This record gives sequence, C-alpha cells and structure tokens, in this order.
Amino acid sequence: MERRLLYSDRYFDVVGLGAGDADGSFLASRPAVAVVAIDDDGGWWFVREPAPAAASAAIVAVTGVVEGAETPTASADRELREELGRAAGRLVHVGTIRPWVKYLDLTVDVCAAIGLRADDSGAVGDEAVAPQPVRYTPEEFDAAMVSGEIVDGMTIAAVALVRRWLADSAD
Repeated sequence: MERRLLYSDRYFDVVGLGAGDADGSFLASRPAVAVVAIDDDGGWWFVREPAPAAASAAIVAVTGVVEGAETPTASADRELREELGRAAGRLVHVGTIRPWVKYLDLTVDVCAAIGLRADDSGAVGDEAVAPQPVRYTPEEFDAAMVSGEIVDGMTIAAVALVRRWLADSAD
C-alpha cells in the first residue's frame, strides 16, 4: 500500500494510505525509549511534565526519542540524565511496546535503570518546561494508577514490563 506523507514536525508525521487516503491514515513517530528508574530503596522514579493533549500535567516514565545512531540504552541513559538528573549503575532493556498500534507507528524500547546516583554531567533536556521528578513506592504507584493520578498507557505498560523483569530476576 502506498504511503503518503501528509504532515511532518519534530515529533510526528501524519501518513496517508492509498489513493485519496480512503484506506485511512495514521501517526508515525521516531523510535523512543521509556525508562523506569528504581532507587536502592525500591522507589520508582517518574516525571511530572506538561501533557498538551490532556491540557494538564501528567506523571510519566522518563521518555524520549532515540537520536541519530544511539542505541536504546544510550538514549535511556541520556534521557535519565536530562530529565531526572540521575545516572544508572545499570540499564537493562526489558522489552518493547507499540502503544496505540492501530493508529500510531511507534516503537518504544523499555529499560529498567538501577543503581541510581546523582548525575553531575550537567545534561539539559530539550523540554520547554523542565520535568519534575516524582518518586513512588510500587504500592503508591498502584494506588495512583487506580485513583486516576497516573493514566499514561505507555508508562503503565513500561511498569508492567519492568515488574515482570524484576520478578524473573528474583528467581
């Protein structure tokens, strides 16, 4: 099926399929990473940042676009430093997700970051408003998800993959 670029910006392309796009269209985005950062006390770190589509702030995993020839783990390391101001002693790729697969061509590599330490590299992200770090215990995360405080599907899916990895690692 013929793909036709209808619109493009820094983050997304709108792609049409077929003659007159009668067969539908979808969004496409660059490959990305989502990081669930876990501190030595078992706390999970996320960020609160503006979510324009929701007209509010949202609590989300550390995320970002894979730049150039970066590997997913190199991108995860960069985003962790930029958004949380922390570095990981170890980054582990735990899986890949395709959020909203019917209408969004996006592959997100999910990483767990463990052995967190303060980052002194001075890395600065590209967000117009700096993300605010937020820490939850696993139980607090679950309560925040149930209450509707955390609603981002990509974050919830990333946590599910990290939980599975943690359970498998404990065996």
